[in-house]
Amino acid sequence: MAKKFQNITENTLITPMDTLNWTDDLVYDKVDTGFCQFTVEDANYFPCKKTVVNIPSGFYRIRKDFQRGIFFAQQGIITNKLVTLESCEIHKDIMEDISKFWSSKEEYRKRGRAYKRNILIHSVPGMGKTSLINLVVKDLISNHNGFVLSISDNNDIFNFVEAMSYIRSAMPERPVIAIIEDIDNFAGENAQNRELETELLNILDGIQQYDNIVILATTNYPETLTERYINRPSRFNRSIEYPYPSADVRREFIVKTNLEEDIAKIDLVKWVKKTDGFTTDHLKELCDSVFLYGYTEDKAFETIQKMKDTKILKNKSGSEKKKVGFKIKKNSCNENESI
Repeated sequence: MAKKFQNITENTLITPMDTLNWTDDLVYDKVDTGFCQFTVEDANYFPCKKTVVNIPSGFYRIRKDFQRGIFFAQQGIITNKLVTLESCEIHKDIMEDISKFWSSKEEYRKRGRAYKRNILIHSVPGMGKTSLINLVVKDLISNHNGFVLSISDNNDIFNFVEAMSYIRSAMPERPVIAIIEDIDNFAGENAQNRELETELLNILDGIQQYDNIVILATTNYPETLTERYINRPSRFNRSIEYPYPSADVRREFIVKTNLEEDIAKIDLVKWVKKTDGFTTDHLKELCDSVFLYGYTEDKAFETIQKMKDTKILKNKSGSEKKKVGFKIKKNSCNENESI
């Protein structure tokens, strides 16, 4: 039991041990600190909270706490229904390429090469790059007990090498995929921070390389990336253009992403013909407009066509922007030019 307050007078000498007893009785017995085991350094034992031997398979962001350092925050992902498009050659090509990589560890080892693969996927916006990456991620988690890291901001890039050192110390054989969406935000002509770009290059092919990892990067603007990315196989083993969906792919996408009762309401052959030049995002919006919002086919197609006809200008950084603004007088600049 704790000592009584009234037994202590102003002349009482409180020793360190007395203080420890007081703390034990009045605080530690009543507050749940969460500590339940110990870490060991030499002959020293430090209280710690619950630990796990391995991080569960899943999708994670790299985070850094200024007191505790690097940690991995598991992300809950809400996606549309994942659809494997059998008629899409790019889908099959990339999935087979990565599957081949996961089964080639010994071949890399025999040749003394770092067991890693970097792939750059580029296309106009809305072609389905993210959906393809989600299929790759699903395969890694379901079939290879894999670990996925998202690199989406400057901090992720600066912290990546340190984060991977922890992963490889604790889980040396764990398959890892690192995803860099919109790599043009950090590299090439759009790069605003040269130190950041240098760190990105270190991730791709720097001196400190890690095994058993695939890096997938995407961009809508490959023209802004310089030769050091596009024409350097050590940085990207493959640079793959994601094309507009063919007639077979458009047909398969419409059928697989909608209900049978929806498909029965339309002339599928006509839709496939009229959607030539549509991205997968255009296809999805067309289907949603008709099947979910009750638009007529004519109105839905007209709406999508207006999107496709939007004028595009190049801004100073080389990326694209919509032509929007107010019309101004001819003597200021070109007639009907937007500002």
